[in-house]
Amino acid sequence: MRELRIAVIDDDYWKREHMAQELDSSPHIAVVHALDQDTAVQWSLAQWDAIDIAIVDVVDEMAPGEVGTDMFSGIQALERLKHIDVKTLAITPHRHHPIVELRIHQANVNWVYRRFEVNDLERLVDVLLAPAADHQPLRPTDEELAKFGAHVALPNDSIRVYERSEFHGLLTDESGRKELGTTYRKLERFRLAVTRTGFKGTEYRSSDGGPRWPDVRAYLLRALGRKTS
Repeated sequence: MRELRIAVIDDDYWKREHMAQELDSSPHIAVVHALDQDTAVQWSLAQWDAIDIAIVDVVDEMAPGEVGTDMFSGIQALERLKHIDVKTLAITPHRHHPIVELRIHQANVNWVYRRFEVNDLERLVDVLLAPAADHQPLRPTDEELAKFGAHVALPNDSIRVYERSEFHGLLTDESGRKELGTTYRKLERFRLAVTRTGFKGTEYRSSDGGPRWPDVRAYLLRALGRKTS
């Protein structure tokens, strides 16, 4: 049996190195690379040729101490890998808000496992050698997503719009024009850019027929993992 070639992707250096060392001790697995999420996103297609499966921990362990950043920055690495012939196994602590689950599903992940399911090395090796079909990511139902105006949304695109904006790292539940230190026109342009990624909003509508700013703000915070209700 040929060794399965693995890449471990995690922003926590010690955690990914520990996982890499543990997995590399298996006679059936060769850990080719252990790298952080930003590096994974920047790798060329050729650099992925030697990888069969990438293990990606989607949660940024440092994010809880920050403001307005993505709690699930590992999804960006998954988004990069969905265009490459590499299988992906995402690890998350638990089920998340439906919009976050939609992000994982739209990243075309092959398998999703909760941390408690793969904490044991022997179990993780078994999962890598024979992933279970019932661990393929499920898309939340339209009914679930419609409660948040996201039934046709592309939340990963929304996050990219946000991260390219001047408001990145500033968004909170209280963020308005004054709190963000911006003009009405700039905030309106940003609101419209987010709605163009498919966010339909709730029953509250702006004068142009699209979601109002508080609705857009709540949607982004949910997608970032900063709002769980």
